[in-house]
Amino acid sequence: MTTQAVSSGSNIDDYFRLFLVPNMGHCSGSQPPGSDAPWYFSAASQNPGPARSGITSGVPSTDTEGRQYEYDAILALMRWVEEGKAPERIVATKFKGDNSTEVVRRGVICKWPERAVWKGKDDDDAATDVDGWVCEA
Repeated sequence: MTTQAVSSGSNIDDYFRLFLVPNMGHCSGSQPPGSDAPWYFSAASQNPGPARSGITSGVPSTDTEGRQYEYDAILALMRWVEEGKAPERIVATKFKGDNSTEVVRRGVICKWPERAVWKGKDDDDAATDVDGWVCEA
């Protein structure tokens, strides 16, 4: 696919993004079980538990800078189609329980072939400080 896109003069990044989710099981759950890998990142129906039934987007964020699209893959896709701003990363969340809004950890999922690298100041913040992570090739 890349060869065809390059030979035709197209930039594949203009219309295609791949985000590989580390330790995510098929459709749900962390692999191996108990690893607590963050994997909630989609629309509200991804986890319709009773405690989260009033949430209108997939993953509640504490973001105050209007970047909710980073926490919800559907919002990221809508932003790309409607505003022409393609996603560079998606923030995945692991909650304390499937019906909880209490965040255990967050992880940055970068567009392929990049990977998340911790550049934050304090390693103790790595589980929750998404701005300490950068995507690098």
